[in-house]
Amino acid sequence: MSIAAYQIVYVDCGQSRLYGELVQHMAERQTCWLRPISLRQTSPTTETAEFLDVSNGPDIICADHVIQPVLDTDWLTVLATLSATKGDCDYRSANQHLRQFVTCLLSL
Repeated sequence: MSIAAYQIVYVDCGQSRLYGELVQHMAERQTCWLRPISLRQTSPTTETAEFLDVSNGPDIICADHVIQPVLDTDWLTVLATLSATKGDCDYRSANQHLRQFVTCLLSL
């Protein structure tokens, strides 16, 4: 798999998917530097997805084997959802969800 800087990628963990911009792929360390954009959380009981704007959260570093490139059709859905809810985001809650996602990611 080939990934490049500024590419939109995702990382799955449990019922959540983090979308972000790849800032740098550090191949020699097998890690990636990501700038989070959106966190999709799917309810296990209702299968409904909620998109949270986490773009004001901290950058994260994760293993490169968990990174996947985003398909254009998937990314357009994320953008449309974020555009429709812009300004309605509870950033404190979104950052808490981002921290929980990173904790889940560290347990992999």
